[in-house]
Amino acid sequence: MINRITLDETSWVEYVTGWLPGPDAPDPALLQSAIRLTEEYGVSYDGLWINFYRDHRDSTGSHGDWPTCKRPVCTVPVLSLGAPRRFLIKPRSGGRSIGITPRNGDLIVMGGRCQRDWLHSVPKQARPAGPRISVNFSSSFQATRPT
Repeated sequence: MINRITLDETSWVEYVTGWLPGPDAPDPALLQSAIRLTEEYGVSYDGLWINFYRDHRDSTGSHGDWPTCKRPVCTVPVLSLGAPRRFLIKPRSGGRSIGITPRNGDLIVMGGRCQRDWLHSVPKQARPAGPRISVNFSSSFQATRPT
């Protein structure tokens, strides 16, 4: 199921539950996932980086994905594997966060001006959680400044 959240006039986030079938064995599926995302969003995904969260105490602070998104408009897919963890996104100018809790195999896609105008994070949490990996698909085209 795809749930699109319109953040403002120029930014959006999609949350796709169960996007990766058979997420217990994702290694051979990563190349096929990049191809599928390229076809779905019209962006050539030719790289990825992985974040490993050992448990509920690991986190990332609020940030935009500047190293891989140097253009005004980018589309950044993030595949969640492992234990569910909260994903928060809030306006860079301040305001309330929107929370999503992706489960094993779910996909979050940040698009439009989301990387410039919004900040996202995976906060620490009090409730124990097992390991989680986020697979972030990147595009060398989006990682270059426009001329």
